[in-house]
Amino acid sequence: MVTERIEVKNPEILQQSIEIPRDRRGRIRWSVLKQNPERLLEFIESEVSQFYQDVGEISVNLLTQHKRSDLHHAIFRHYPGKMGSLRAKLEIGDFSVKPNGYWTAERIEQEVLEFSGRESAVTAKKLKETRRGDLLAAIHRNGHLHDLLTRIGIKPSANPKGYWTAKRILEEVRDISFQEGKLSHGYLIKTKRSALSTAIARRYPGGWRQLKEDLNINHSVQTISPEEANEDLDRLLEDNI
Repeated sequence: MVTERIEVKNPEILQQSIEIPRDRRGRIRWSVLKQNPERLLEFIESEVSQFYQDVGEISVNLLTQHKRSDLHHAIFRHYPGKMGSLRAKLEIGDFSVKPNGYWTAERIEQEVLEFSGRESAVTAKKLKETRRGDLLAAIHRNGHLHDLLTRIGIKPSANPKGYWTAKRILEEVRDISFQEGKLSHGYLIKTKRSALSTAIARRYPGGWRQLKEDLNINHSVQTISPEEANEDLDRLLEDNI
């Protein structure tokens, strides 16, 4: 049996670390934890607290989606009062189960617009801080926050990790080249598309020159090297490329 020790994320609830029994495949040995009921409850609380910090909400559906059915079963089999009491103990906040069909695309957009009117920014972090993990989870089930904000006319504060794929770069550059007839590093900077220029140099296989060949662009293209792109990146951290 393998064990590890973690520091509980909520020090107001638990002041000590918890030893976690695991099998050789890394799975939690709940049967061992059951031998010490008090320790079992403490561990459930620490796992739920961490899950909430990572995902922004806690529910049966989310636990299943994130492959934590083991934690779901532990809560409903061993925690007194089940999910409701656990949320109250961890001060996660009020939670009401929405009926099937509640989170339509239109409702998600409307609630995001209302949230934008109250808060300075619409980000995953801000949604978690304001206990709108339910809305964040609904957004994730239907796509990506960045794409949703762009669609409803709210400028995202940053591009999500993995946003600039080769396919996305190709599509955006094709539109610019065909619609505006210009494409160069300098032109992208001038038109406030610095993030795209940096992504071409750092993310597109073969960089600017290969992109030009792929699109069969005949007009002159000013290029930048990956090193120059790295310098630009220092000034573009808010784009989170």
